[in-house]
Amino acid sequence: GRVGVAAKLRVSASELKIGEMLPDIPLLRYDDGRLLPQTFRGFAVVSRELPGLALQAGRFDAVSLRNSADMQDLSAWSAPTQESDGFNYAGAEYRFNRERTQLGLWHGQLEDVYRQSYANLLHKQRVGDWTLGANLGLFVDRDDGAARAGEIDSHTV
Repeated sequence: GRVGVAAKLRVSASELKIGEMLPDIPLLRYDDGRLLPQTFRGFAVVSRELPGLALQAGRFDAVSLRNSADMQDLSAWSAPTQESDGFNYAGAEYRFNRERTQLGLWHGQLEDVYRQSYANLLHKQRVGDWTLGANLGLFVDRDDGAARAGEIDSHTV
């Protein structure tokens, strides 16, 4: 087992979290597929001051993997031996059309490994007793800084 500590400060419709977290953003998601869930250490800021708009930013500098109880440097799944000092991200999501439609724009950086941008459009439509959904997204990946995982230049739809 292990113990993780986190603190949260909320002012109005904004909050700051510091410590160990379970991030669930389009560019970084924790994995709870084993006895110990994967956790990340860092900070995250979320602001929902404007109706329909959520702004997020943060930085993580360590990870506790699913098969370990200690904190380790971050690395990319495709290059686990190439460590990074941190993962930085910022994103915005805007909900409109009675919250049936969402537009999201995100950017993340695993320092000296890769940069990733993501744009998505989500829509839900009621059709009788059913709700149909569409999720369109585009990832654009590039190497970053020292390019420790090699040259990266990809687009995924």
